[in-house]
Amino acid sequence: MRAERIEGLARERRVLADVGYVGQSHFLEVPFDLEVADPLAQLYEAFESAHERSNGHKTGSPAKIVNLRTVHIARLPKVALGGTPGATAGQSQKAVRLVQFPNQHAACETLIHDRARLAAGETILGPAVIEQEDSTTLVPPGWHARVVAGAALLMERSA
Repeated sequence: MRAERIEGLARERRVLADVGYVGQSHFLEVPFDLEVADPLAQLYEAFESAHERSNGHKTGSPAKIVNLRTVHIARLPKVALGGTPGATAGQSQKAVRLVQFPNQHAACETLIHDRARLAAGETILGPAVIEQEDSTTLVPPGWHARVVAGAALLMERSA
């Protein structure tokens, strides 16, 4: 998360084990806490409870850990619906570059847009490139992208 610049956000770590009784080929995913005094005892108790909920019984038999994993979650700020608050249509352009699109014989001058500055309902005509921190959207010649509800981009072939 440090490499992804996720510091300063609410974070959560989950530790999970896939556990099954020795001799069985199926297992259950069981969350457990590494910070308790005896995490393996706590894991076994949680497995027996999960097995009873899932299968209607528990056996008290030895169990095996099949997989261990951690899941790390960062709670990102909510995304504004329908575009960036305060953004004004036409203010997202940040550069012009030559871009070679598929099925085109030559590179063409292409407007480069900042996705964070797109306004609700704004339409970007292709050819265009819409850049954001984690992805890039190509709008080929003959297409357009429109900011719709949820700040999604709807790509459509131009008439």
